[in-house]
Amino acid sequence: MGAASEAVSMQKPKAYRAIFWGGLTAGILDITAAFINSSFRGRGPVFVLQSVAAGLLGADSFKGGAAAAMLGAVMHFTIAFTATVVFYAASRKLKLMVRLPVLSGLLYGIAVYLFMYFVVLPLAYPLNITYTFVAVVTGLIIHMLCVGLPISLAVRRFSAVPLTLSLLALMAFVCGSGNSVAAAPFYEKPNTTPDTPVVLVELFTSEGCSTCPPADKLLADLEQSQMVNGVQVVALSEHVDYWNRLGWKDPFSSAEFTWRQIDYAQALSVKDVYTPQMIVDGRAEFVGSNSAAAREAITKAASLPKANVSMSIKSSAPKSVTLEVQIENIPDVSRGDVADVMLAVTESGLMSDVTRGENSGRKLAHSAVTRRLFKIGTIDGKTFRAAHKVELDSKWKQENMKAVIFVQERAFRRVLGVAAIRLMS
Repeated sequence: MGAASEAVSMQKPKAYRAIFWGGLTAGILDITAAFINSSFRGRGPVFVLQSVAAGLLGADSFKGGAAAAMLGAVMHFTIAFTATVVFYAASRKLKLMVRLPVLSGLLYGIAVYLFMYFVVLPLAYPLNITYTFVAVVTGLIIHMLCVGLPISLAVRRFSAVPLTLSLLALMAFVCGSGNSVAAAPFYEKPNTTPDTPVVLVELFTSEGCSTCPPADKLLADLEQSQMVNGVQVVALSEHVDYWNRLGWKDPFSSAEFTWRQIDYAQALSVKDVYTPQMIVDGRAEFVGSNSAAAREAITKAASLPKANVSMSIKSSAPKSVTLEVQIENIPDVSRGDVADVMLAVTESGLMSDVTRGENSGRKLAHSAVTRRLFKIGTIDGKTFRAAHKVELDSKWKQENMKAVIFVQERAFRRVLGVAAIRLMS
């Protein structure tokens, strides 16, 4: 570049052009990346935009339909234009950002990612957010190429439009990255009889919900009395957090379970989330206190093909247990989907004296309360073997606890196999 052209490039640009093209292009590329990434998990654009709006509306965002999605779109582009304004203002002070647009854009993309995902999201969402290595790397690359770079080039050249198609193609390749966990090989004989079908029954409940106690009792009866002949029922009681605002904070609640329920609503085409809601093998949902519906759904689920899931305790310590897991004969996964191996830790025999809210003055009993729930691997083929160490809280009573392993499709949410084992000290 000659001296004359360099001098021209360093003149004060027209701010509105730089901000307009930078914010618009970064906003389009970034939201398209989110759409592509989410499509691999069976979630559509509306869900992505509602997730953005959830920063303001919380879980109610997923009840807001198109209006909530529109709010999410407005919020997304507001963030994109704000990021452009910040970069533009900084570039007026640091001329090197204009002279080296590619380097400054890539570095700015990293800065935006770190700020959004490690500052803004933890403040906006009361979640225990888990960051995997692949997810962080993918997020960094997307923000470098789809946010920082177009913003810097827009400020440098006033228009990043010619880059859009090429960046979209590269972005689509990046978003296709999978997330799998390698399993440690070993063999352990099954601890259940393969001829007995095992069904997973989940209950989304809350101590702040006056209609939930009968459903809590039904779940306990299903697990402890094994009410359906010839079927082993494995129970998970998952306490959501969206009733906490009504005067009583459920001590067992977690936003993680609220989001899990929202995922089910998407997969099962349920228009609203509610409590008590019972879900059988990820396939059928109904009001959690409906005993007849529970029996029917469990019987139907038991007739479907199941993976042979087994586990044993390899070692035990006061605050941890190491489990060995083996899964065989896994049924075919739905086309275009993948199946994850999930591990839940539950505790029974829990009681609460509720002093406020809809259940004020009641003493509530809980069974199979989910203390932890996380993924330990992804299915690749017809078998899965792994050893996994589970950390236990010293306040939990290990003699009342179980570990639950189940195989679940990531998008369609079907449960393909499940087993449970007591965590005796």
